[in-house]
Amino acid sequence: MKTFITYWFYPLSLILTVVFAWLLKQAGLSNGLIVPILSLSIIVICFALELKYRDTQHWGHNREEITSDLLHASVSSTIPTWLFRVLFYSLIVEASSRFQSSFDIGWPNDWPLLVQIGLCLLFSEFAAYWIHRTLHTFDIGWRIHAVHHSSRNYYSLIGLRRHPLQTFITFGGRIGFLWFVGVPADILMYYTLIAATNSLCQHSSFEQKAGPLNWIMATPELHRWHHSKLVEESNRNYGDILIIYDVLFGTRIFPKDVERLYDKGMGLPDGTQVDHSYWGHLKMPFVWKAIQPEKVLSDKEENYEKHIAGN
Repeated sequence: MKTFITYWFYPLSLILTVVFAWLLKQAGLSNGLIVPILSLSIIVICFALELKYRDTQHWGHNREEITSDLLHASVSSTIPTWLFRVLFYSLIVEASSRFQSSFDIGWPNDWPLLVQIGLCLLFSEFAAYWIHRTLHTFDIGWRIHAVHHSSRNYYSLIGLRRHPLQTFITFGGRIGFLWFVGVPADILMYYTLIAATNSLCQHSSFEQKAGPLNWIMATPELHRWHHSKLVEESNRNYGDILIIYDVLFGTRIFPKDVERLYDKGMGLPDGTQVDHSYWGHLKMPFVWKAIQPEKVLSDKEENYEKHIAGN
């Protein structure tokens, strides 16, 4: 059973997510029901598999973190997305209508379903790649995104952990772009479920090997390195669902010494004072300097002094 899970759980999860979504759609369920039903299902399955097949004893489940991550899923993910829809949906759709009318273009609604889903992924992942990379590049973005990287316990539910500000930025950037290019609601439903399934698989602590898919998809094997506490490794593998833009822009890495990743740890640099309560996560971007280890602060100050001296 463990061998089957290691080699087949990840690709089958993505395939079956689409299949079950299609079946539920044919049965007459609304998108608003299909998404939570299948999302909750994959959350439960991944969490259960972690309890039985955890890849390393270095990773576990912390009750405080689990509580916070469930609050992220129910609050940090819902309120910002609702707010973005209220503020920008009509504006973006109107702009999209004008743009498509001016250039006589539109979404290819008559194309096969799987082709439309693939095209949607290419569009969304281009936006997602650059948003994610930007969050790692600039200090203000990293303060917000660091909440997602804050756990030393690598497990499925940290795929749900996002600061509300990050949710607003990433949801807005990706979905806003898809709204603008005219992606239909049904295709957005499939995209949302694929993104959720991929994220939960990515962050799960049981072993998953993807073979050649590691050159196409942002697989669990690749994404673990994105959570390394070493900056030169965490600033790589930015893809949320696809890894092709990392390949294209030279940011894909896949070191083979995964035991080092287990032994050295994941998350933020050693000494970072992380409060893993939900309130602690919410305030993290605003108290960022206060929670930094002294070495990180002194290194930054030294580099700044060298920069001033050089000018």
